[in-house]
Amino acid sequence: MHLLKLTFKYIIFLLKEPNYFEQYRTFLLSITENFNQIFDERFTRELLRIYPIRLLVNIGRSIYFVNIQENLSVLDHHTADVGKNAITHNLSAFDNFQTFSIPRVDRLIKPFSSIELLTSNSSILVIGPRSEDDLLCLLGYGFKSEKIKGLDLISYSPWVDLGDMHKMPYEDNSWDAVIVGWVFNYSKAPANAAQEIIRVAKNGAIIAVGIEYNPLTNEEIEKVYGYSIDGTRTQSVAEILSFFGEYVDDVFFSHDIVAKQKDKQSELMVIFSLKK
Repeated sequence: MHLLKLTFKYIIFLLKEPNYFEQYRTFLLSITENFNQIFDERFTRELLRIYPIRLLVNIGRSIYFVNIQENLSVLDHHTADVGKNAITHNLSAFDNFQTFSIPRVDRLIKPFSSIELLTSNSSILVIGPRSEDDLLCLLGYGFKSEKIKGLDLISYSPWVDLGDMHKMPYEDNSWDAVIVGWVFNYSKAPANAAQEIIRVAKNGAIIAVGIEYNPLTNEEIEKVYGYSIDGTRTQSVAEILSFFGEYVDDVFFSHDIVAKQKDKQSELMVIFSLKK
C-alpha cells in the first residue's frame, strides 16, 4: 500500500512537469530495471495477508488437489475423544467456499507473528486447519513453508498430515510453536489434547489457541443446524488455560468475552509460552 501511494504521488508530480514524457520514460525504466528489488519474494508473500488474494490461492490449490489429483483423505481411526460429527461437519465445508475458508485465523496469527521469540525459522504445527488457509496466512507473515505443517482429521494437501490431536504422530519436543485454531470445540476431552500438545511442543514453545464462543446450547445448535458436534463448550480464556495447567508460562495475548458480549457469538483467543 505504501508503495502504491508513493507511485501515485510521483505520477501527480510528473504530470505537473513541462517535460513530463521524458520524466515518465525515466520513471518506467527505473521500475523495470529494479523490478526484482521492488517486487521481491517478500512482497509476493505479504500479499497472502490479504484475505481475498489468499482465498483465490487456497481455492485454486484445493481444486487441483481435491478435484484433479483426488487427494482428499479422511483419518480411518481416531480416539474416542473426537466429537461424533467433527469429520462430517468439516467435510461439508468443501461444498461451500464461504465455510471452506474463514478469515478468522488472521485475528490469531497477527499477534502471534509479533512475538519476538519466534523467527522465520521457527517450526510451527497448525492443528485443524481444514484447508491451507492458515498455512498460507503464516507464509504471508514471513514464516517458511518448509517449517510449517498442518494436522487434521481430513487432508487433501501434502502440507497437512492426517492425524488426531489427542494422539499425534510426532516425537516429543518437536515444535517451536503450535497453533490450535478453533478445534477444541470438536473435542470431548480438550485437556487430553492439551497434554498431547505439551508433549510434542518444545520447552518455551509458543501456543496460540482460538475457540468459538457461542451462547447457544448444544440442543439449540442442533435445532439450527440439524446436528451438534458433541464436543466441549469453552466459555473463557481462563478455561482454555486450565487445560494446560501448570505448564502455562507467560501470556502474551488474550481476548476474552466481556459481559456485554455474553449473548453474542464471538471468539476466545490466547497466546502463551510453555514451561516444561
